[in-house]
Amino acid sequence: MLARGTQTENVYWRSTGDVTLGASSTARGTFLANTGASVESRAKLIGRLYSCAGSLTVTRATISSPS
Repeated sequence: MLARGTQTENVYWRSTGDVTLGASSTARGTFLANTGASVESRAKLIGRLYSCAGSLTVTRATISSPS
């Protein structure tokens, strides 16, 4: 849940390294990884995931665009 009417499409997370969304986790927003990024089993991302210089790995997870 986001506070005070914040919308998922306006939330940005920036990492200087890898981004990993752990198994069974839920995250919202746009994630910008400097290197690789992964979404593990049963994780749910409502947003977007970008990698500048590495691979994207998604293992039995759900990624959906914010509505």
